[in-house]
Amino acid sequence: MNKFENCNKCGKLIVGETITISVTEYEQLRRLVLEVGSQKNSLNYRSLSHSAIARNRKLADFIVERFESMTLAEIHAAALTEFGSSVPSPSSIHRFIRAVQYRR
Repeated sequence: MNKFENCNKCGKLIVGETITISVTEYEQLRRLVLEVGSQKNSLNYRSLSHSAIARNRKLADFIVERFESMTLAEIHAAALTEFGSSVPSPSSIHRFIRAVQYRR
Protein backbone atom coordinates (compact mmCIF):
# COMPACT_ATOMS: atom_id res chain seq x y z
CA MET A 1 0.00 0.00 0.00
CA ASN A 2 1.30 3.50 -0.88
CA LYS A 3 2.10 5.92 1.90
CA PHE A 4 0.56 9.38 1.59
CA GLU A 5 2.66 12.39 2.60
CA ASN A 6 2.50 16.15 2.22
CA CYS A 7 5.39 18.02 0.64
CA ASN A 8 7.26 20.10 3.22
CA LYS A 9 7.70 22.99 0.76
CA CYS A 10 4.35 23.28 -1.05
CA GLY A 11 1.98 21.11 1.01
CA LYS A 12 0.86 19.06 -2.00
CA LEU A 13 -0.05 15.41 -1.57
CA ILE A 14 2.70 12.94 -2.48
CA VAL A 15 1.96 9.27 -3.19
CA GLY A 16 5.15 7.33 -3.78
CA GLU A 17 6.78 9.09 -6.77
CA THR A 18 3.58 10.96 -7.74
CA ILE A 19 2.64 14.46 -6.66
CA THR A 20 -0.77 16.03 -7.09
CA ILE A 21 -1.24 19.38 -8.79
CA SER A 22 -4.31 21.46 -9.49
CA VAL A 23 -5.94 21.58 -12.91
CA THR A 24 -4.82 25.21 -13.21
CA GLU A 25 -1.18 24.25 -12.60
CA TYR A 26 -1.51 21.37 -15.07
CA GLU A 27 -2.91 23.68 -17.77
CA GLN A 28 -0.11 26.21 -17.16
CA LEU A 29 2.52 23.48 -17.51
CA ARG A 30 0.82 22.14 -20.63
CA ARG A 31 0.75 25.60 -22.24
CA LEU A 32 4.41 26.09 -21.39
CA VAL A 33 5.38 22.77 -22.99
CA LEU A 34 3.44 23.63 -26.14
CA GLU A 35 4.98 27.10 -26.25
CA VAL A 36 8.52 25.79 -25.86
CA GLY A 37 7.85 23.12 -28.49
CA SER A 38 6.65 25.68 -31.00
CA GLN A 39 9.67 27.91 -30.27
CA LYS A 40 12.00 24.96 -30.84
CA ASN A 41 10.29 24.09 -34.12
CA SER A 42 10.63 27.64 -35.40
CA LEU A 43 14.29 27.90 -34.40
CA ASN A 44 16.66 27.87 -37.34
CA TYR A 45 20.02 26.72 -35.96
CA ARG A 46 21.83 27.56 -39.20
CA SER A 47 21.00 31.23 -38.69
CA LEU A 48 22.61 31.07 -35.24
CA SER A 49 25.67 28.94 -35.91
CA HIS A 50 27.69 27.78 -38.89
CA SER A 51 28.84 24.62 -37.11
CA ALA A 52 28.32 21.04 -38.22
CA ILE A 53 25.92 20.68 -35.29
CA ALA A 54 23.62 23.36 -36.74
CA ARG A 55 23.40 21.34 -39.97
CA ASN A 56 22.21 18.24 -38.09
CA ARG A 57 18.74 19.14 -36.75
CA LYS A 58 18.36 15.99 -34.61
CA LEU A 59 21.73 16.49 -32.92
CA ALA A 60 21.11 20.22 -32.45
CA ASP A 61 17.69 19.56 -30.87
CA PHE A 62 19.24 16.87 -28.66
CA ILE A 63 21.88 19.30 -27.36
CA VAL A 64 19.51 22.25 -26.92
CA GLU A 65 17.02 20.12 -24.98
CA ARG A 66 19.73 19.15 -22.49
CA PHE A 67 22.04 22.12 -22.07
CA GLU A 68 20.14 23.67 -19.16
CA SER A 69 19.97 20.47 -17.12
CA MET A 70 23.20 18.62 -17.95
CA THR A 71 26.89 19.39 -17.88
CA LEU A 72 28.86 19.60 -21.10
CA ALA A 73 30.54 16.27 -20.36
CA GLU A 74 27.14 14.63 -19.75
CA ILE A 75 25.73 16.07 -22.99
CA HIS A 76 28.74 14.83 -24.94
CA ALA A 77 28.53 11.34 -23.42
CA ALA A 78 24.78 11.13 -24.06
CA ALA A 79 25.24 12.35 -27.64
CA LEU A 80 27.93 9.73 -28.24
CA THR A 81 25.54 7.05 -27.01
CA GLU A 82 22.69 8.37 -29.15
CA PHE A 83 24.53 9.38 -32.34
CA GLY A 84 27.80 7.44 -32.26
CA SER A 85 31.31 8.58 -33.07
CA SER A 86 30.18 11.31 -35.48
CA VAL A 87 29.43 13.62 -32.54
CA PRO A 88 31.66 16.72 -32.48
CA SER A 89 34.02 17.42 -29.60
CA PRO A 90 32.87 18.91 -26.29
CA SER A 91 34.43 22.24 -27.26
CA SER A 92 32.38 22.29 -30.49
CA ILE A 93 29.25 21.54 -28.50
CA HIS A 94 30.14 24.36 -26.10
CA ARG A 95 30.60 26.85 -28.96
CA PHE A 96 27.25 25.77 -30.43
CA ILE A 97 25.47 26.18 -27.08
CA ARG A 98 26.97 29.64 -26.62
CA ALA A 99 25.90 30.68 -30.12
CA VAL A 100 22.32 29.49 -29.51
CA GLN A 101 22.12 31.04 -26.03
CA TYR A 102 23.56 34.37 -27.09
CA ARG A 103 21.28 34.85 -30.08
CA ARG A 104 18.00 33.60 -28.62
